[in-house]
Amino acid sequence: MKNPSSRLVSFEAWHLNWLDFSNINGLGLASRVSRPDAHLIETVSTSWTGLQDGKVVGCGGFTPMWTGVVEVWMYLQPDAFKRKKVALRLMKHILNDIIKQKKAHRIQAIVLKDYKEGMRFAEFFGFKNEGLMPKYSMKKEDFYRYARIIE
Repeated sequence: MKNPSSRLVSFEAWHLNWLDFSNINGLGLASRVSRPDAHLIETVSTSWTGLQDGKVVGCGGFTPMWTGVVEVWMYLQPDAFKRKKVALRLMKHILNDIIKQKKAHRIQAIVLKDYKEGMRFAEFFGFKNEGLMPKYSMKKEDFYRYARIIE
């Protein structure tokens, strides 16, 4: 990241303690991974934390599903889209890493049904809505499956 007040660091489970989960936006595993399970993210996912002015604006990464297919996950602070440049750079970095390191041909994510910013965010990066997944989360929330196919 060019802005010296913005940077990416390797994700560690305790970074989630810096996020406000009472009003959090999510793309990916946001509704499936709780803070107590965060250590699992460290072991099965390649992940980063985005910082701006010493504050966490989000955490994200990818989890390999099988050869060529990965699932993107992100937790974004409610004000993450007020810092669009940081959020966009974080996602661009993640997607480029996925494509290069994992030789991905499919990148997928889930977005909470009513999370309009998350849908726009996914679509901006070329993800297509593949359909509604009713009662997908433990809280029985509806999500959309988004995917980006790399030719």
